[in-house]
Amino acid sequence: THCNATATTTPPLSQCTTGLMAVFWTSNDTNICPRACPQICGPMNDAYAAYQSTSSIAAVERIVCPKLQDMLCVFREAARCTYFWTLIRSQALFLPASETQANFMCRNYTSTVPTPPVGPAPQKCVKISMAKARQIAA
Repeated sequence: THCNATATTTPPLSQCTTGLMAVFWTSNDTNICPRACPQICGPMNDAYAAYQSTSSIAAVERIVCPKLQDMLCVFREAARCTYFWTLIRSQALFLPASETQANFMCRNYTSTVPTPPVGPAPQKCVKISMAKARQIAA
């Protein structure tokens, strides 16, 4: 990581303009769920593709559960997402119908995610001059 690195929560729009999500994104209706919750586009495309190729609920969970906080947007933006979510669920993706069901579905997921390795604490970022950087590198 870099000292000036910043986290971003905005996904690339390409995730919303390809795959299954493109059908909704390119709709003339600007009041659609992917526009309210663009962070769901990547996981939804991946979950749909995984389910279509495997018919596996576990495959969908492996994609949706790590992104659960992003996916919960569909319930928090219910006015814009209810129709979309009902339509998506009708495709037999076995997605939850509520935030409570989503949390229940993913309750055990964290136990299957490997624990990150324990190592030394990250070094503190220190600003140095270019002259000092050249001196250290020499």
